[in-house]
Order: sequence, then structure tokens, then C-alpha cells
Amino acid sequence: MITVNFKSDINLYEQIYNKIILEIEEGRLSYKDKLPSKRNLASHLGVSVNTVSTAYELLLSEGYLVSKEKVGYFVDMLDRSNLRPIGKTFDDSENQNINEKKKYKYDFYFAGLDKDYIYKSLQPFSAKALEMTINEDSTDPLGSFKLRKEIAKMLFDYKGIDSSANNILITSGYRENLNIIFSILNEEYYAAEDPCYFKNSSIFKNAGKKLLRIPIDKYGFSVKDLEKGPAKVAITTPSHQFAEGILMGIRRRQRLINWANENYAYIFEDDYDSDFRYGPKLVPALKALDKEDRVIFSGSFSQSVGKIFSISYLCLPDELIEKLDLKSVEKSRISALEENLLYLFLASGEYRKYINRMTKIYKKKRDLFIKYISERRKDAIVEGDELGLFFTLRFSKKIPSDELVQKRLEERGIYLKSVDDYRHYKKNDRKYIVGFGGFEIEKIPRAANSLLEVFSEEENEKE
Repeated sequence: MITVNFKSDINLYEQIYNKIILEIEEGRLSYKDKLPSKRNLASHLGVSVNTVSTAYELLLSEGYLVSKEKVGYFVDMLDRSNLRPIGKTFDDSENQNINEKKKYKYDFYFAGLDKDYIYKSLQPFSAKALEMTINEDSTDPLGSFKLRKEIAKMLFDYKGIDSSANNILITSGYRENLNIIFSILNEEYYAAEDPCYFKNSSIFKNAGKKLLRIPIDKYGFSVKDLEKGPAKVAITTPSHQFAEGILMGIRRRQRLINWANENYAYIFEDDYDSDFRYGPKLVPALKALDKEDRVIFSGSFSQSVGKIFSISYLCLPDELIEKLDLKSVEKSRISALEENLLYLFLASGEYRKYINRMTKIYKKKRDLFIKYISERRKDAIVEGDELGLFFTLRFSKKIPSDELVQKRLEERGIYLKSVDDYRHYKKNDRKYIVGFGGFEIEKIPRAANSLLEVFSEEENEKE
């Protein structure tokens, strides 16, 4: 019997998902058995149709169910003795002291993740990874070779980048990636997008480098402004510009690569969140268009699976890999256990299945937010929603002052940043970064309403 516990810390759609697998495992649901319609089950459980729909879609994507158009959902042919084990669920009344209370009621952090499926996806590989770590004693200064081979395969299959594992360096994060480039290149000036991650230029100052800010226009990185300056390294986020959310078009990409070729310069391509794509296949990575080997590709797994992996990587041009002297670089040592776990996750094909499954979930969340926002505010303008875990939001009509917006955010327990918070040269364009990945689907309507209240002029009149 399918039931849910509204007091549990487990998401409602996950409870339904787990209960249906348990019904199959214990023989109460068998091959060709039809499940209740989404609407009927939602009514029976007292949850939203979207909650049931999410659970059904997950079961469908993982092969537990099959669907027949206009007929319904049915149990697929499965071997009950070999189903994936289900972990126990706990009533949160017994675990009140385990989880800390969240600081924000609604957290629109740009890199918020749905963490429910990360553990389940990795758990089958943990014992094997530990065994491999115990039995191996060799270390490679570039990082695990077998992991680098899998990353090279992933880059070719999904980003169109043809690179050897010998050009890939395993690192501990974005800051380390930059420090490694500083150690290789004898360049004084670096150009970075404005806005970008760097609220200040301390990492550049500490390395004795100078940072130039290049504005973003509607096509992305302004190459014409880059061409006027002395920088020989351009740092860019072309797939989903941070924090504008702009996708750099193919013509702009070609112009940027031409700049690098003509000036014997380098492009540092930061591919921080392009794994989750919600539309047709997007333009290729800059590195995939790079014929003269002028693009340095920086990648990470933190935006896809969170901080469980501290692993990032650099894909370096041949000339730079030859110049790399690891003795002169203060490089963090990545845990061999972590490398082996990630290797198994990639090599098994489960990482790609995980990305596909999570893309569907994040798309549902994105679509719901946009739907509720656009229905309630016709002047709302959503941009940069083609991929990643955030979109930007602005309004064509008047909204309250910055001071009042900030006051309302604090009163309502909302975490929300503006694009200007990441801009060196402020534009005051009143554009906000709406991260949606960390929200439970059933809480999205309330979160969207609360967000829109912050920008309501009607509330302004009352105050």
C-alpha cells in the first residue's frame, strides 16, 4: 500500500518512488500491473499531481515502469531478486537534532542542488572504490590515469572536445586551476568578464597579475573591448555566462578564437554548469572549435554532484602541458578513494544516466518557476534559462527600491542575489539570479509567490 509521511524529512515524490519500488520488490506489484493514474494517486495521498508525476517520471526513466500513451503506467518485466535495495526512511521526529535548521526559508542560490539522488547513484560503487584504493599504491602527478581517460572520453562524447588523457590534469578546484595557469604562463595581464565570480581581484594580486574587466553585451564577452587591451589570457564562461546567463553565439565564439590565434593568446574556458541542458543541443564548446590549440578548458563536477567530489580538472593545450612543472606548483593531493569512486561512476555509464535523470527533474523545477512567475507578473522577463541551475529575472515595470527589496528579502527569509552583486562596474539594471535546483517541487509555488511579493508595488503602497 502506497502511503506518505508528511512529517518525514524525505521528499514526498521520493517517498512515493521508494514505496512503488518496494511494492515491486515484495511482489505486490508485478509485470504488466497498472498503476493508479497520477490524478487518482495524488488525490488518495493528498499531494499535488506534480509530486506523483515526478515520482512516475523517475521510475519511468530508470526502467521500473513503462508508459502507454492515453492508457497509463505499467510495471515493466523485472527480476525481483536483483532489484536495487531501498534504504530505510526515518521519521524526522526521531532525528530532530541530526539536521541543522536551514538559514533561509527560500534559498535561490545559483548552484543549489537536489541531493536526493546523489547518494543513491554513488552507493553501488563505494565498496569497489575502497577495494581499489587499498590495493593500489601508485600515484600519478597528473592524477589517476584511468580517471583522466574517462574524462577525455566524456569530453569527446558530450562536448565535442578531442583531447588525450595526457593533456588532462586532475585538480582540487577552480582556484587551483587558475594558480596552475599562473605558474605556466608568463603573462601579467588577464581579462575576465564583468560580471564574473571575482568580487575582488585578490587571487590575481597575490599571484602578481593584473585583472582587466571586460563588459558583457547581449552576445556575451565583448571581444572588441578585449582587443583594445594588453591581456593575453581571456577568462570566459561561454555556455552560461555567470551571472548574466547569456549563451555566447557561434559568431562571437569564432571571433574570440580568432583573437587568440592572431595574438598568440589563450582563452580560459570555464565550463562550470553546462551538464544540465533543457533544449536542443547547444553550440559546441570553444575548445571543440579550437584548431590552433589556444583554449584551456576548465571543468568541474561540483555543479553536477555537489561538494561530495572536490575534483576539478584542466584540459591543457600541448604547448602548456609540456611547460607544466608540477614541482613549482602548490597542488593539492586528491584522495585516491575519491578518484576511484568518480572513475567507477563515469566508466559504468551511471554518471550520464544520473545527469539525464537530474536534467528532467531540474527542467520540471525551472518550468514550474517560470510558469508561476509569468502567470502572476506579465512584466517579468526571464533570461538565461537554456541550461544550468539558475536563470535571471527582471521586470519591465517599476519595482521597489533596492533598500526595500533587501528589507523584504530579510523579513521573508529569502536568499537572493542580483547580477550587480557580481559586477565590478555596477549597472543597476535590477536583474536577479534565481537558482532553482535546491527546491522541492511541491514548494515551488509558495517560493515563487514569496519571491514576487518582494517586488510588488502593491505591497509598497501598503508600507
